[in-house]
Amino acid sequence: MESVTFVPKEEAFDIYLEMLGEDAYIMEDLREDNPLRDEYRIVMKDVALHDETVEALKEVVGIAAANSEKEISDKLMQMQRIVNAVSYTLVALLGAVSIFIISNTVRLAMFARREEISIMKMVGATDGFIRIPFIVEGMTLGLMAGLVAFFAQWGVYDYITEKLVESSGIFSTVAFSEIWSMLLPIMLASGIVIGILGSVLTIRKFLRV
Repeated sequence: MESVTFVPKEEAFDIYLEMLGEDAYIMEDLREDNPLRDEYRIVMKDVALHDETVEALKEVVGIAAANSEKEISDKLMQMQRIVNAVSYTLVALLGAVSIFIISNTVRLAMFARREEISIMKMVGATDGFIRIPFIVEGMTLGLMAGLVAFFAQWGVYDYITEKLVESSGIFSTVAFSEIWSMLLPIMLASGIVIGILGSVLTIRKFLRV
């Protein structure tokens, strides 16, 4: 569980009156003889454990009833599966596009230096010696792409959480400032790996002279 908050019945009664709005006066006479119970509001950390959590709470001595929004929980799980599938697909597509762009960028650079590469080969330069500058170029491109993607993701994440999620008042999200230190190394490392891969795939062709 993420958090547990105790709500006394007096506070629960006030909340109920607020929900009634203009009709709250109907229940005012019951304030002294409050029919509501003290309650605990539980925020779950893993929605997938919804059913197990509810059943465990029902077994606790002194708990009269355990109410939960099962339909909302099921919809959240469905949304999570859809988001995961879309995310994996986008990562694969963007990875392929990144490799294609970096490969073509390195290809253009090598094409412009094809005569130099041929001369270097003829005077005895090893493939590794010729390959290193272009690999470094691919790594640099991948590193820059990772930085751009990181800050773009930061902006999009903040916009979605502020405008669409938190404004609804139903859900809460983790602030990007709390997870950036974990995401930045991953995105930079991914950019470097993709840059190296795109460079290596291109260099092979031009070294066959």
